[in-house]
Order: sequence, then C-alpha cells, then structure tokens
Amino acid sequence: MARDRRPVRRAVTVGAGLVVLLAALDVATLRSTASANVNFDVTNATINAGADYVVYFNGAFPNWTPGLAASYIPLAHSHIDNAPFAEGTASPGDTGPAGQTAVATVLSKTQPQYAEQKYPPGAAKPATFGSPGGPYAEASAGATKASSLASAGGNTASGQSSAASAQSVRIAAFNAAFSAWRARFLTPQAAAAHPQVVASAANPDGTDGDTASSSVTLDAAQGLIASGDSRVQNASFGGGAVDFHDVHTAVTIINSGTPKATITVNVGDVTVGGAPASVGKDGLTVGPNTVPLDQLQQANQQLNQILAAAGLTITEVAPDIKTSTAQETVTATGVRVSETQPGPPQQTVQHTLGYVFADNLAVPSAAAVDLGGLGAGSLGGSGLATGSGYVPGTEGSPATLGSPGSPGTTAPGTTTAPPAGKSSLPAAPASSLIKNKPLWLLLLYFMWQSLLVGTLCSIWWWRHGGAMAKAAAT
Repeated sequence: MARDRRPVRRAVTVGAGLVVLLAALDVATLRSTASANVNFDVTNATINAGADYVVYFNGAFPNWTPGLAASYIPLAHSHIDNAPFAEGTASPGDTGPAGQTAVATVLSKTQPQYAEQKYPPGAAKPATFGSPGGPYAEASAGATKASSLASAGGNTASGQSSAASAQSVRIAAFNAAFSAWRARFLTPQAAAAHPQVVASAANPDGTDGDTASSSVTLDAAQGLIASGDSRVQNASFGGGAVDFHDVHTAVTIINSGTPKATITVNVGDVTVGGAPASVGKDGLTVGPNTVPLDQLQQANQQLNQILAAAGLTITEVAPDIKTSTAQETVTATGVRVSETQPGPPQQTVQHTLGYVFADNLAVPSAAAVDLGGLGAGSLGGSGLATGSGYVPGTEGSPATLGSPGSPGTTAPGTTTAPPAGKSSLPAAPASSLIKNKPLWLLLLYFMWQSLLVGTLCSIWWWRHGGAMAKAAAT
C-alpha cells in the first residue's frame, strides 16, 4: 500500500514558511535599528556666540585683521572634536586677545570672569562665574557635549576714546542736521506721532540685556548638532541718535554627513532721532508712512549721509554660508554698527549685534556600512574606522579665548590632535553613537533556529520512523 506523503509536504511547507517569516522579521528589525546609528571618522564643531561682538580698528595698525582688539559681550564658546576633546568657555565680558595678552604678560594675572570646562577630564557640575540676574557665565564639557551660556548683566557702555568736547560738537551737528531733515521730509502726521529725540554726549553708547548661549552635541540619531543663540534687548549709539530693540540671531547646524543649517535673524525695531526706521544692506531707511513716496529715495540717502557725518555707518549683513563635503560654516549677524571716533588717534569701533559663528564638520565612517542591515558593531567588533585626520573649523577672526587657568591657550575652531597610532574617533562618544541590539531580538533568533531544527527533525522522523518501527518489530 502506497504511503500517504501529504503530511510530509504540509510539514515541509509550514516549516519553510516559518523560516522565511522569521528571517524577514529579523532582517527588517536589524535594518530599522541600524538606520538610526551614526558613526563618524571625523567630528569637529565650534560655536561662538556674542550679543555684541566688538572690534576696535586703529589707523596705526592698518594690516591688523580684524582689528587691534576684539571681544564678545558676553561670550559663549563651545567646541567638540574626535581627539577626543570638548570645551565650553563663557564670560560676561571677554577681553579679546589683546586684553588677555596684557593681563597675562604685564600683570601676570589670570582673568576671573571666565568660566571654563574641558573634557577630558570633565566634571560633574558646570563651571560658573557670578550669579544669575547679574554678570553670569556657565560652561560644561563632557564626552559627547559641550555647552556654555552667559549674560552681561546690565548696560555695557562701549566707551569713547575721543575728547568729550569733540563728541559733543559732532552730536550737536547731528541734532541740527536731523532737525532740518525732519522739516523737509517728514509728513505732518509722522512728525506729530514721532517727536524728535535729541541726542546727547551724556548718553553712553552701548547695549543692555545681552545674553548668549551655545552647545555642540553628538547625538546617536541625528549626528553632530551645533547651536548658537545671541540676543540684545536694547542698544544705543551716537549719544542716543540711533536705538535698537530686541535683536536676536540663532543658528543650528545638524550634520550626519550632509549638513543642514537653520538660521534666524530678527531686529525688533529701530529708531533714528525718535523716528521709526529699518535696517537693510544700504543702511537705515524710513518707510512711506513717514516720508512721501516720491521723496523716499532722496530722504533715505540724506539720512545715511547725516549719520555718516556723525561717524555712524549702519548696515544689515546677510549670513555668510560656506558649504563643502560634510561641512558647513555659517556667520550670521543682526545689525552692524561702525562708529568712527575723531582722533588723535582716530579709531573705528565696530559693533556686530546678534553675532553667531558656527562650524560643523562630520565625516561618516566607512566602517559604518552594514551587511544586510547588520552593522559591524553588532558583529562583535567596534565598528570604528581608524582614522583619517580632521579639518578644524576656522573663523577668520581673532579670538583666542581666555581662560582662568591659562588665558589665550585655546582659540575658537582649534582642536587637539589625536595621539599617534590611535583611532581618530573618540571611544566614549563613539560608544554612545552605536545602539546595542535589543535582547528580545537575540531570543527571537534562537527561537527561529529551534523551530528550524525541530522542523528538520520532524521531517526526518516522518520519513525514517516507519522503517525503524518495522525493523524493531522483526
């Protein structure tokens, strides 16, 4: 009698179906888990943020770029690279490289107004200076993150190097010229709504409500994230001739190999001699609600000429964006005010309100390429490539940042080279960027193997069990 083999076919079909189903689930799960992993051969990011970035130019040093002295008020500097190295530096009043050199070499002192922390070694708590509500700075650094924040705490007068009498004469000339401009161009309604605000040498130039913050983070899902934020609540120049309110600049670059920047620049409102205005690439402008439309161009040209005679040049600067393979560099600003002060010596003080510099370089690791969704890290290896060198971000402006322990030792965009023969990817950050496969996935794999073995044993027993039983019976 022929033996019925339909149960055998059903067993083979069910077993093969289970194997295919579990294999598909395993591969899909591994791929979805691996897709969130980000591994890099190279990481290097720097953020410098300052509510008022001040640069002093002096005719005696025409080749000194960007000026004789430069400082951030306040300063928020964050940096991370794959040495491994991370640094946060913050100060309510950065003195710039010239001030740091003078304090360190002439006075042989450190500057206590800096809060600084580096990794390694890092610390459980951030380094701080001052107290919130007044001049304050806070900085922290760890294996995968560096951050800093600072507030100037009150009015920060920029100071005048020229004689008070010369400044008074120039301000008086501005008041007279602006009064004539109002009489010629302002509509009666605008003149009544916006009375002239008289500038005075007794009103110091400077800013108020200055804050800055920055952070650089290695994130397992998104990659290398660099963010900076700077804000000025109020600013006044020319003895009150021009006032700014609520200047805000923010930059974020997210980089997992293809950087993407988000830039926000906002200037709340501007007044010149009490009249509302706006800032553009050609300087200050007033609108058609203030000046008749047919006289608008002439009125704006003469307004900027009056300001120039008072030593003020005011412009809006478009963000400077440079992009290359795996790297993006952004310099974003709110308003730039250049104030020329009569000599001797003649000098120009340049205020950049709402300043953020960001440089983000992240080169994905070649070893991160997986096999069917299974990354090298899950095969028992580290999944890390030994390294190519990194390319530090450079700002092209001064800025050797001071520190309480060793002023002027670390500049924005600089980094520490990895030791010879070591991988360029930091051990601690890299481990945080590789997600471990869950335990349930391993158990599912063993279940699949058990079912496969059981199915094969059942088929073998079905085919050979009858013959073995007959042999035993005889």
